[in-house]
Amino acid sequence: MRFRALCAGAVLLLAAAATRPASGETTGGALPATSITGVVADHYGTGLPGATVTLSGPATRVATTGEHGLFRLGGVPPGDYTLTASLHGFAELSSSLAIEEGDRAVVELRLEHGAYEGAIEVVSASPKEGLAASEVRESPGREMAEALTRVAGMSRVRKGGVASDVVLRAYQGENLNVLVDGVKVYGACPNNMDPPAFHTDLSEVERVEIGKGPFDVKNAGSLGGVVNIVTRAPQPGFAVTPSLTFGSFGFLNPSVTVSQAGAKASIQAGLSYRESRPYADGNGEEFTSVANYRPGTEDSDAYRIGAGWLRLGWRPTDGHELQMAVARQEADHVLYPYLMMDAVYDDTDRLNLNYAFTPAGSSLKSLRVQGYASRVEHWMTDEWRLSSNNVPREYSMGTDAETGSAGMKVEADFGSWRAGVEGVRRTWLAETSMAGAGYTAQSAVPDVTTTTAGAYAEGAVSLTARWRLETGARFDWARSEADPERANTNLYYAYKDTRLTEASDAFPSAKLRAVYSAGSGVELSAGVGHTVRVPDAQERFFALRRMGTDWVGNPSLGPVRNTGVNLSGRVAFSGVKVETTLFWDEVDDFITVHDQARVNMAPGVMNPRARSYAATDAAMRGAELSVIAGLTDRLFVTVDASAVRASKEARPELGITSRNVAEIPPYSARAAFRYELGKGFGEFEGVFAARQDRVDTDLEEQPTPGYGVANLRAGARLGWLQLTLAVYNLLDRQYAEHLSYQRDPFRSGSRVPEPGRSVALTAAAKF
Repeated sequence: MRFRALCAGAVLLLAAAATRPASGETTGGALPATSITGVVADHYGTGLPGATVTLSGPATRVATTGEHGLFRLGGVPPGDYTLTASLHGFAELSSSLAIEEGDRAVVELRLEHGAYEGAIEVVSASPKEGLAASEVRESPGREMAEALTRVAGMSRVRKGGVASDVVLRAYQGENLNVLVDGVKVYGACPNNMDPPAFHTDLSEVERVEIGKGPFDVKNAGSLGGVVNIVTRAPQPGFAVTPSLTFGSFGFLNPSVTVSQAGAKASIQAGLSYRESRPYADGNGEEFTSVANYRPGTEDSDAYRIGAGWLRLGWRPTDGHELQMAVARQEADHVLYPYLMMDAVYDDTDRLNLNYAFTPAGSSLKSLRVQGYASRVEHWMTDEWRLSSNNVPREYSMGTDAETGSAGMKVEADFGSWRAGVEGVRRTWLAETSMAGAGYTAQSAVPDVTTTTAGAYAEGAVSLTARWRLETGARFDWARSEADPERANTNLYYAYKDTRLTEASDAFPSAKLRAVYSAGSGVELSAGVGHTVRVPDAQERFFALRRMGTDWVGNPSLGPVRNTGVNLSGRVAFSGVKVETTLFWDEVDDFITVHDQARVNMAPGVMNPRARSYAATDAAMRGAELSVIAGLTDRLFVTVDASAVRASKEARPELGITSRNVAEIPPYSARAAFRYELGKGFGEFEGVFAARQDRVDTDLEEQPTPGYGVANLRAGARLGWLQLTLAVYNLLDRQYAEHLSYQRDPFRSGSRVPEPGRSVALTAAAKF
């Protein structure tokens, strides 16, 4: 009922937007008050809070943008004006504006970075949202996944103090493409201990681009969407940006970035370090108390993470640009009460090379070439758990895992059309040793190589002054190969009746979207998209003998296919900006965890059952609503809401009887009041989640009660110094988010609570 009501409300909102009078029109009575409403955004359309907007002419007005870059100037007399937007790190932009009596002008100002803002655009041209660096750094979050929860439809899976998994609508893990500057960075842990977003530092981040739904044809594997984390680029001249954050539970995060950029060359280098003790929940209990940690672990660090990065740019001649970026992250002693093991170390290396050619006077608008490589080495054990007592080594179980990726993309723009080719190769090896098996190493992920090659094209056509058609298509070929010397084919045969160690797939993807721009800040769109991903190495070739139940992949799995429909609307009027979306995805051969009975006798396989993977059809549907209103030139209110329902086809012959998809976010909402002072801001925020009782009973998933928490943020800009204070969970509520419990293969059985009241203070400077 609540879902239907939310959908109905969104439809009514779209209808109201479509019939709203154009600017300057009236419905009878007095003329509306003269006002200017607008958004200050970056080149990619991501709103920029904290920008100064100055109106000069017959009258002078000054405003500061609020959340998502919204501003409002009221009581403007008629006349010719100049509207100027400025924000540190961006080139100032001015625009002429003529105001007539009764106007309700709606404007958008897009600011450009310096010369080395970055030439490679890596996210799909499909409809996307985003998060600017200023919003990332205002967040009380200590990692990217937590910062992204400020965006409607985004949530996270908490495992401990850091390393949460990004969730978009109902998609996470392999069902969601998470990139860093277009680079595919994979986690090495078979249980998503180290998801892709974890391998970046917040100090690196310039913005985040989010493409929702099955509309990304630029990047292979974007089944439910794409999240692209874009790192900082050097700004013109010399700049030093040190930052220091400290807060509750011993949190400490110093960082510094130094850059120099001229007309021909640029260089940027940065360092960051993060550490914290285990946080306490609303009852004052450390998160180590919910799992089987040894006494004294609560006094240890929860994590220690260091990161460094270097970026070089060179423009040898006009129209040619080269960039190279390298980064390394070292994470030590990371505790995960969500799982049965913790990370002893988790080291990541990234390399990204880019070349851009922009010819003059040619039908070829630009040519871009990107090559990249990444590598993750990861060692995890239970040495800080009670399960490691009375065993010959310091641990009773441990997994040594490593993964790497190498890829290339060549892309060309011709007017409003774009075409490209992409190739990616991923390797993955994970070896697990357990005391019960005499520490004999098992190749749980048997050195699997997955190679994908694809070609794509996308573009837009203006049918009329108000109608635009966006389309795109892609075709991929993929091959997965496990090392036959490492693969435990006896487990495959015992539970899946096959000894396959390789698979090949070929599949198309496509999208079509119609956009209607009614003018005066109104835009309506409808789109249908189809995307595909191949099963990963774990889903196909995982093999681990355990006491009680084994864990085995399914070599016969085929690609997962998502066909989805999105209906969306965007309205801006009289100091209000509204965005709403309805979506419905039909996912064929959705991969789910299930209990698999043994079907054949095989050497060394003694258990009667195993955890495994099977394919069934699923449906994901929901709605999102975002409202930003400028109540005055300085007071803004933001309301976001999202709802997701997910169901799957029952397959009793496979032990799949529950029709609910596991690990689906509950209905949620966020409301924030923000007051901009020009030299600072204050914000009060409420975050709410409904009870989630639509759970997968086959996997013993448990319901979660609803909750509401309050947060405070305040900031001051004192010349070159910026101070930000964040108070999280102001009322010290005891609660846990629904996505805080992992099932297999190394589950602890514990639900991880959220932190109690915590404070973080950040001092950042710009020289």
